[in-house]
Amino acid sequence: MEDQRGVAYGVAGLARLALDRQDLPAARRHYVESLSLRRELGDRQGMAESLEGVAAALTRLGDPPRAARLFGAAESLRERLGARRPPAEQEAWERDVALLRKNLEDSVLRSSWDEGRRLTPEAAADLAAQQA
Repeated sequence: MEDQRGVAYGVAGLARLALDRQDLPAARRHYVESLSLRRELGDRQGMAESLEGVAAALTRLGDPPRAARLFGAAESLRERLGARRPPAEQEAWERDVALLRKNLEDSVLRSSWDEGRRLTPEAAADLAAQQA
């Protein structure tokens, strides 16, 4: 059917399921794949969602500074688009950010988040795709 948008959202759904099941390598891999597809489609709002997903996985995988940069990049992208986070995703986002705060000093969190806010969506996608 070649519905690339549908494929991107389906892969993101697999990523969320893997994250919920604590299969963190699979969650990260699927979120990165969905991010790549959404980037190709020019789906900026979808990119923000996938960036947040990669950030959540990286927080749990032990890379909180990079996770904070990606959360910051997603936040900035959402603001530029005027795209609010869907209410159904807000609670999970709050849990993910709370875990990030628990695992990162406030000053490092602030500086990393701010650094991420200055990234272009493309640079953020490249950062998300990098292996640790």
